[in-house]
Amino acid sequence: MMNPKSFVVLAGVTAVVCAGAVASSLSWSSGSAVSKRGETFLPSLAKSAGEIGSIVIETPDETVTLMREGDRFVDSSGYPIKPQAARNLLASVSVLKIEEKKTADVGRHEDLELAPPDAKTGGGKQISFLGKDGKALTGLVAGERDSSVGGVSGGQYVRALGNDQTYLVRGSVKLPYSRAGWFNNKLLEIDVKTVTGFSVNSGEGARVGLTKVADKLKLVDLPTGKVEDEDKIRRLSRLFGGLTFADVRKAEGDAPAEAPVLTVGTADGLSVTLTNSAMDKEDVRWIRIAAESTKDSGKEQAAALAAKFGGFEFKITSYDGEPFGWKIDDLTKAPGS
Repeated sequence: MMNPKSFVVLAGVTAVVCAGAVASSLSWSSGSAVSKRGETFLPSLAKSAGEIGSIVIETPDETVTLMREGDRFVDSSGYPIKPQAARNLLASVSVLKIEEKKTADVGRHEDLELAPPDAKTGGGKQISFLGKDGKALTGLVAGERDSSVGGVSGGQYVRALGNDQTYLVRGSVKLPYSRAGWFNNKLLEIDVKTVTGFSVNSGEGARVGLTKVADKLKLVDLPTGKVEDEDKIRRLSRLFGGLTFADVRKAEGDAPAEAPVLTVGTADGLSVTLTNSAMDKEDVRWIRIAAESTKDSGKEQAAALAAKFGGFEFKITSYDGEPFGWKIDDLTKAPGS
């Protein structure tokens, strides 16, 4: 039997769909392009919403799989999906109402962006709702938007999976603009006021240490004739104070022995280590996060970070990845420069 908590995302959606299905069934007729106007586009979603085991979203650019795990959805990596993102998708599909029946000519699908996602041109966004057994429950291909319908969301061209008939519907499918939008993608939020020091190891034996002196972070070994580059040091602080990620995947194996590492320490004894575990073809960095604490005051936060990020790798921007390669020369400058 399904845990009552598992209805957190879907129960409200199911109620909306059921109400819409009942109301629209009273006005169903046939024989013209507008005969189904007001009818729920995917009425079967009302009956199957509680049985959804996964949702597969295929676009011309990527495929995202949301898997049901108890009372939440997770990404194919196992990382949690932002609840609001899943609710927006389910609710927006559930309330789509037919405005007008359009073409059933497969040759016209491309013009409406309703071709399969892997088509050379005109590919749409294909959304498949699968049961817990992996079998298809229902689904659609969402295509070009159309503002002529009016309303807050306007309209959109759609077709049901396995059906060539297209429709203009009132409403639109709500999907994040990027993969990062599926997640609460803030990784770290460490208050810079609590930071007592940093360590930067570029992976080539070039370790640089910074420690707080009179409320300012200073290099432990400042070269003669140089001063700290305070802009770079502030970048380190901001990195740990608001780091976000663009993608996530399951961590496989151990990080390279000479992987670049950044570490921050706080007054609570918390120590957070970012390891640059991999680079992709565009030299964008993937990192792993580890946390521990030498004081009781920081142990709860360390345990929470370890539980949240352990077993995953996170893709960060090129800008945020630059400090992993910094050496002493990158953090210093000539006086007055």
